Formats: sequence, C-alpha cells, structure tokens
Amino acid sequence: DLTQTSTIFPLGTAIRGVGNFSGRVTGEGENWRVEGGIQSDALAASNIRLKGLKVDATVAGENSMYEANGKAVAEMLTFEDFKIDFPQMVGNIRGTGSDFKWFGELQAAAAKSPLGTIAGLYVTDAVGEYKDSQLRANLGNIRAGSFTSSEASVQTLQAGDLRIFSDGNRTEVSAPNLRAGVLKAGGATVRSVDAGNLKLTKRGAQTDVSAGNLRASSIDSGDTKLRGVNAGNLKLSSRGSQTGLTAGNLRAGSIDIADARLRGVNSSDFRLKNNGGRTDASAANLRAQSVEAKGARVRNLNARGINIQSQNGSTNVQANNVQADGLNASGANVGALTASGVEINDGGGGTEVFADNLRVARVETDAAILGSINVAGVRMTIRQGRIEARASGEVDAGNIALTKSAIDGGGNLQAVKLYKPVFILEPSGSYRASADMSLGGGVLGSVKLGAARASVVAQNNQVALNNLTADVMDGRINGNAEIALNKTGRSRIDAAFVDLDLSKLLALQGGRVVPIEGKTTGNANLTFTGTNFKTASGTLNADFAANAGTAERGLVPVNGRLGLRATNGLFNVDYANLNTEKSALDASGQFDLSGNNSNLNLALNSTDASEIERIIRVLNLSPELEARLDQYQAQFAGNFNFKGNLTGNLSDPTIDGRASIDSLILRGRNLGSVATNLFV
Repeated sequence: DLTQTSTIFPLGTAIRGVGNFSGRVTGEGENWRVEGGIQSDALAASNIRLKGLKVDATVAGENSMYEANGKAVAEMLTFEDFKIDFPQMVGNIRGTGSDFKWFGELQAAAAKSPLGTIAGLYVTDAVGEYKDSQLRANLGNIRAGSFTSSEASVQTLQAGDLRIFSDGNRTEVSAPNLRAGVLKAGGATVRSVDAGNLKLTKRGAQTDVSAGNLRASSIDSGDTKLRGVNAGNLKLSSRGSQTGLTAGNLRAGSIDIADARLRGVNSSDFRLKNNGGRTDASAANLRAQSVEAKGARVRNLNARGINIQSQNGSTNVQANNVQADGLNASGANVGALTASGVEINDGGGGTEVFADNLRVARVETDAAILGSINVAGVRMTIRQGRIEARASGEVDAGNIALTKSAIDGGGNLQAVKLYKPVFILEPSGSYRASADMSLGGGVLGSVKLGAARASVVAQNNQVALNNLTADVMDGRINGNAEIALNKTGRSRIDAAFVDLDLSKLLALQGGRVVPIEGKTTGNANLTFTGTNFKTASGTLNADFAANAGTAERGLVPVNGRLGLRATNGLFNVDYANLNTEKSALDASGQFDLSGNNSNLNLALNSTDASEIERIIRVLNLSPELEARLDQYQAQFAGNFNFKGNLTGNLSDPTIDGRASIDSLILRGRNLGSVATNLFV
C-alpha cells in the first residue's frame, strides 16, 4: 500500500495505489536513498496518475526534496489536462511534493494536451518544470507522426527548441522553427510547411498562431489553391468555425480561385477570414505576372485596396485601382490598361466586372486597331467564354485603324467618340459592338470621311450606321448604311446626299477614270458586295452640275438628272438627261458596271456640232475616234443629231446608230450636210 510510504518518505505529497519494489533502501535521519525497480498497476500522487508503471531508478532525498535518475515506462500518464499513452522517459527528475523539474528524453505513442493530441511522439534534450500549478517545458528536439485538435491536424511534425507554458487556463507554445508534412486547419490543407519564429496561444476555444515567416509547397482551401507559398509576419486565429489569417507579405507561385488562375503573385498586408462557408480576404497591394480566367489572360497585374468575399460558390472582388500591361481574350488583344473602382462578381452564372473608370492604351482585333481609350462606368460580363462589356458614359476611343483584311485598302477613323457602348466578344472570336458614335474624319478604303455622327453596330463582317449624318466626298449624307468589312459581305446604303464630289464617287467603280468634276444631290437605296459598287442593286436618283473634261483638255459645263434601278450591277435607266449650253443627251435602257450587258438607247441633239466634238475629246471617250478626226482634220458646224445604241462593256463599248450634221469640213473642205450610219 503506497499510502504508507508517505510516513517513511516525506515527499510532501501523498502517494496512492499498490506497488511492488525490488531493490535497496538506505538512509539516516532526514536523508534517504532508494535503488531498484518499482512496478505498479496504478498509482497517483496529487494530480499525477500512472497506469502500468515500471521504473528502474535511483532516488535520493532529504525530507520532501528528492532527485531521481533512471528510466520509467507506463501504459498511461495523466497530469492535469495532459494525458500520455505508453510513455517512456529517461533522465533526471527532482522536486518536492507535486512540484518537479525533469531533464531527459520522452517517447510516447500518443500525448493529449489542451492544444490537441500528438501521436508517435519522440522528444530529446527536454527540460520540464511543474511549479505552483504551472507547467514550463523546453524541448530541444521533437518529432511526431501527427497532431490533431478540434481546429487543426498535422502530419509528420518536427521542431527544435520548442517551449511550452500552461497554467490550466492558457497554453503557450513557441519554436524558432517548425516543419510539417501536411497541415489541415479551418478547411485549408497546407503541405510541406516550414515555419520560423512560431508562437501559439490557446485560451479556451480561442487559438492564436503567429510566425515570422512561413513557406509551403501548397495551400488548398475550398475553391482556392495556392502553390509555392512564402509568407512573412503571419498571424492565424481560430475560434470554433471562425478562422482569421493575416500576413505582412504573401508570395505564391500560383493561385487558383474558382475558374481564375494567378501566377507570380506578391501581396502586402494580406488578411483572410473564414466563417463557416464564407471567406473574406483583403490586401493592400497585389501583383501578379499573369491572370487567366474564362478564356481571358491578363499580363503583369497590379491592384491596390483589394477586398474579396467568397460564399456558396460565388466570389466578389473589389479593388480601388487595377493596372495591367495587357489583356488577351478570344483573339482580341488589349494593351496597357488602368481601372479604378473595380468590382468583380464571379458565380455559377458567370463573371461580372464593374469599374468607375477604365483607360486602355490599345485594343487590337482581326478587323480593327483602337488607340488610347478612356471609359467611364464600365460593366463587363463573362459567361462560358462570352464577354459582354458596357459603359454608362462617353468613351473617347481616339483613332481606330481598320485592317486590310477587314476592308479593301484598309482605313482609319479619327477622333472617335462613343456614347453608352456595348461590346460582345464570342468564344469563336466574333464580336459585336454598338454605340452612338461621332468621329472627326477618316478613310474607308478610298473614300475620305469628314465629321460624322451615327448609331453604330459593328461586327466582324460589317459596320451598320443608323441615323447617319456624315461629311463625305466633300458633301453630306443623311440616312442609314451598312458597310461590309470583307469582299463577300453585303453593304447597303439608304441615304440622301447633298453636293457629293462626282469624281470621287465615280472612282469607286474602278477601271478607267472618268474626267468629270462637280457635285451631285439626290438619294440612294442600294445594296452591293463589299465596297464593290459594280455589284449594286436598288435605286438611285440624282441631280448634278459638273464640268466634263480636264484643265488640259478643256472643260464643258454639264447639268442633268438621273434615275436608275439596279440589279447586281445592271442599271435600268428610268431617265437620264444631260444638258450643256447647246446640246442635250437623253438615254434609256440599261448599262452594266460589271459585265457586257449594257444596252442604252441614246439620243443626242445639238445646235452646235462643234460642242459635241469638244465633249468627245475632253471626256476621252474614244482615242480611236479622236485619231480618225485628227487624221482627216474634221470639223463640225450647225445642228447635230444622233440616235443609236450603246452596247457591251462600258469600259470598251460598241456604239451603233445614225447621225446627221449640217456641215462637215474635212481637211479644210466643206462637204455640206452629211447623214450616215455610225458603228464604233
């Protein structure tokens, strides 16, 4: 009966239980010494309890003070809130009563403390002291297979110079270095952990952890995955289902959040809070070499004042300012951009992006290249690779270059401004943009543009201009237009025009340049392929006042009216009346801009036949005819009348008819009046 030992060995604390002793006991007066082995199925001393104890030791004491050296093995050791399964201790212990100090090594299958349970524990160079109900320990080296608690679990734990303090209400642990294979806490899994200057405090349900620095190969938490993590000035707090994390700086090789991936990440003043199914994060500054999300890729991202909320599969991100070197999305390349007041909502339905203001250095697609852009009130939605962007205010788009692949000869639009634009980019690379637009000028193919305003709808294959008011070809157009951006698309013009330059208008048909300068006013309702006017269908009515010819050949004033109906470049003439001072030409029938199906009925009447000769020469209608006139030194006088047909190709037509003239002079000889059939 071990209770009797208290009368023999005054240790200051009564021992209870049954034990067997084999050895030698010596002493005199207040001094005593015990050498041998002790076995006990169960014993207790104050708040220390042992089960299945085996001790081989030498114990010496003076009154209640004792010192022991040896080895102890037990099935279980309990001590206040500590419980150790199958402990094995080697070393030195000294003390009085329940207060003691121990030096040595400790092995245990499991050890339970207020912090949690350690399995496969091995401690060397340990110093432990229990005094006045306070435990202090310094563990030189500690290894453990695992550690589990209500807040965390750790696999393959290793630490050096670990210090422990516990007074029953509070437990503190510190270590200059700690390594762990896998750490799980607050729904997060951390692998290959290496922490420096670690401190842990537990008071009731509250656990606080801090580390001067932390390295980990990976951190997984819900939809968030970090790789190659390095954090400084780290602080972690946990209470029930709430977990808080702060870091003075945080670096990661990559971060995956839902469908987004960030690479080369560096942030400062990072804060994270997890409360049940909700996660809140913030950072004073965040830099990333690249960000990829739903088919879009951002280069060299720099964001300030960031706040992130994630709950039930939805993520909300806010940032005071965001800068990036570039963005690539579904074939569109965006240059350096800066945004303020940014908010991103990412949920099951897609991703929405808002910004108070957005500045973009350059936007490039297959069809167009935009220069500097300043946008107010931006809203962008990304769903299954489809991007839709809107702006609530005016957008200054600067100059826009149209590529040659989009329009024959390319082009450019200058001083472009858009009001409340909408831009849609499909995963296939096709896009649609709409806005009220104004521009200062530009060029489309060979057509020069002046100031213009219109409601614009632009797509990969065409640009639609509704309610168009434009200065073009030195005149003005009002109406609607659709311009194809490729050679096979359909263009449409439904507009009234005033004072258009005839020479520039005729130049659109290509081929031989017709030497006519003047203005035309009328209306057109035409469709044609690309910018090829030779394929036009529809109606055209025009009045014009012009000069035929050139300054070198001479000019002949011409006025007239024209009414046409066209089908695929074949124009039916409702009326065509051309008048000079002394001559009149009336035409009916059809002419073909793209083929050989012209068939015009011509009636030419003049009171001065010499004027007809002048028109033939100044328009350079037939170099062959001019050569014959020069050969015979032909001159004309009096009335001239011609009635006939023009057939074939307009660039090289066939003229067949009958002409009469009052006076024909050849080589200075007046032959009188002549009537003849003509075939040219």
